[in-house]
Amino acid sequence: MTTEERIEHLERELARANRRIRLLLIGTIVCVGIAFAWGILSQALRVGTAQAAGTGTSPALREVRALRFVLEDNSGNIRATLGGDNDATGLAFFDDKGNKRAAFGLSGGLPVLGLVDENGKAGMAVGVTKEGTRLSFRDDNGMVRASLGMQKDGPGLVLRDQNGNHRVLLSVLKDATGLQLLDENGHIRAEVDLLESGSTIKLTDKDSKPRAVLSALGGGPTLGLFDPNGKAKAVMILDKIGPQLTLCDENGKFRAGLNVFQIGPSLTLCDEKGKPRVGLSVLRTGPDFALLADDGQCRVGIRAAKDGPTLQLMDWLAPVP
Repeated sequence: MTTEERIEHLERELARANRRIRLLLIGTIVCVGIAFAWGILSQALRVGTAQAAGTGTSPALREVRALRFVLEDNSGNIRATLGGDNDATGLAFFDDKGNKRAAFGLSGGLPVLGLVDENGKAGMAVGVTKEGTRLSFRDDNGMVRASLGMQKDGPGLVLRDQNGNHRVLLSVLKDATGLQLLDENGHIRAEVDLLESGSTIKLTDKDSKPRAVLSALGGGPTLGLFDPNGKAKAVMILDKIGPQLTLCDENGKFRAGLNVFQIGPSLTLCDEKGKPRVGLSVLRTGPDFALLADDGQCRVGIRAAKDGPTLQLMDWLAPVP
């Protein structure tokens, strides 16, 4: 695999990682919807008036209709309610101080289960939507800090800071497993991906642009360093033929290359068009230095062989020695 092909492969892997991030953000929106449904359900369980229906002398009461049922303890404290409205219906449980601690019901036709602390803030909620199942955890301020979900594409985990900003995204999809670390502004700063073809580690700047990518693919490990515009400036490769280091200019043209092959190390310097102009190598026969013209033909050659050094000057008709 050539250096150009490796760089193109790295760019394709970055595009696949961005697609996975969008899937995780969709799952996060689902989590927010569940939290909103939990709020609607809680509101519905607090309102409603009892309207008992059914009279007669039948020995067995077959039906009872009401908007709300209330269960009290021996002291007259409300310990459970069952009721709702057009938007939500559910069952709620209260502690001995009258604080609601658990609720289960339907909100918008979707099932929701919620557990909260004595202050009604910290706790957890489970919901099932058309997109999948979501489990969320809230802190003492009522802020969602962690979400675990299962969608059609696979499970995902989202961790947030105290301001509700995404800081960690973990997903397991059909074709990849990924971990993203984000800063306080929601920009991805580090990413780890496990793909069918291998694994990659990506480091990005504050604008979420990749600056360093380390991959271990089928052809061997590769390290790429990028400028703020996303163009590769340095690429290090280790494959079957040996280690290679390539340096590029601001236009992405190869300007310098260092290789260590079985026959020996070599250094190549290129012009602004990416054409080799200077070559230095240490082969089995000895050191070799060459200057090449714009057409790629060697014009000056210096060798230090066992039988002594040689200097060759060639015109444009001379073959490459």
